[in-house]
Amino acid sequence: VVQRDAVALGPPPAEGGRHPQRAAAAAYAEQVEHVMSAAEWPWPKHVLTDPKKQPRFVESVEEFLHALQYGCHMDEVIVFPGGLSAMGQQDVLDPHIRAALGTETGADKAMRAQSAYEVLERLAPTGHLDKLKGKVMFHLPDRTDQKGKSAGGGGNTCLAGKWQAVQEDCPEASRSNVYLAEVRQLRPQPTEGGLRRTRKSTLSRTMRERVHELGTDVHKMLFWDDYSEGVFVGGHNSAYDLHVDCIPSSNVGSVFSGHKLLAIWSHGSSTRRVMREHKRELFVPPLVPSQIEALEEACCVAMAPPGSIYMFSGTNAHTVCNVGFTPAAPPSAAS
Repeated sequence: VVQRDAVALGPPPAEGGRHPQRAAAAAYAEQVEHVMSAAEWPWPKHVLTDPKKQPRFVESVEEFLHALQYGCHMDEVIVFPGGLSAMGQQDVLDPHIRAALGTETGADKAMRAQSAYEVLERLAPTGHLDKLKGKVMFHLPDRTDQKGKSAGGGGNTCLAGKWQAVQEDCPEASRSNVYLAEVRQLRPQPTEGGLRRTRKSTLSRTMRERVHELGTDVHKMLFWDDYSEGVFVGGHNSAYDLHVDCIPSSNVGSVFSGHKLLAIWSHGSSTRRVMREHKRELFVPPLVPSQIEALEEACCVAMAPPGSIYMFSGTNAHTVCNVGFTPAAPPSAAS
């Protein structure tokens, strides 16, 4: 779900203890090793474990709100592990989407969707696809083309038509990597007690609304789009292509399930170069040598775990790849 003082690196070290940033970095490196080993390192190990490319961590609601309001966000990724629960945002997904994912509280883990194709398949009989819009993408398994395919065109249009198109256009071998992007209501819906009279977000409560509830006056922010923010759903090795956002704002992402890999390139010459050489390419395995070289040039490569919140600037060139493989990190990922 998308929506920064750079010197705010967290509180000083506790007396007799390690600095929280160093402790978080060590725990993060251990988790990356464990998770990516199980996933057979979809991105190169030497890139994902490079200390210079690690994200910055916040560990409390107060730190998160400070980073959100006053942070720079440029050329860095900020990760708040466990942020969804800490912010009280863990149960805000549209109930129809949550049911299609199979992630409702108490649901049998064996019933969890394995791909976005399966999510669409489960939503189709309910008629809910007629009420949603978004993009549906996939890539061919032979990877002869590093760019993905768009089912039903590249526009953000009704998902009922996209579902029909992906059934016709997507080979069976590619169904596991189908990616749902920017999913929102087809038409504005009235809100109760919200900051807007209507919005297209599918969430029962947006991050902007929750931040406002916690005492931050979001009206003082120049811009925060929770009117048409989107939900993204994809299984293992599904991905969103490399791009720069058309609106120069920061993104606040929520990872409800699965792990998400995110790479960004420094604003300026680095972003221009990678866009010139790899614009709209998918960074999914097997990577070609030039893509590995590009990831080596990224200023930050982050793994956002389930239940986390992450932030970065959309003016940085960026790309994502989803990772899912165990009940603890199910193959379906919504963010």
